[in-house]
Amino acid sequence: MDAKSAFNNVSRGHLVGRMMKLGVESDLVRWTESFVSSRKVRLVLNGQEGGDHEVDTGIPQGSPVSPILFTVYLSGLFGYVEERVPVLSFVDDVVWTTEGETEDDPGARLRSGQKQTRSRLTRRRRKRSS
Repeated sequence: MDAKSAFNNVSRGHLVGRMMKLGVESDLVRWTESFVSSRKVRLVLNGQEGGDHEVDTGIPQGSPVSPILFTVYLSGLFGYVEERVPVLSFVDDVVWTTEGETEDDPGARLRSGQKQTRSRLTRRRRKRSS
């Protein structure tokens, strides 16, 4: 599974909340909040520059700290799946592995994990947009 546009879709509030839930030191949480806040982008198309636009989601790509923040952001997202299916991940790429007594068991477990993950992501997106 590849998390599409992974870094661009990180919710600042969820990232900070997740860090606090994990017991990360408050100075580091405040630094992270500052790092992902007050960011702007400017579109350049055929040499024409547009104006600055504030960005309220995402973490900067190319920063050495961004993969770590993304891992913190995702930690817990796959809780339901991790209880049933071993998970290997590297930043925005996730591999689920499983075994079963019958040939249908692994597929059923993976489909269940996928369904639960999609459901949880959908709830987060709705919560973020409201």
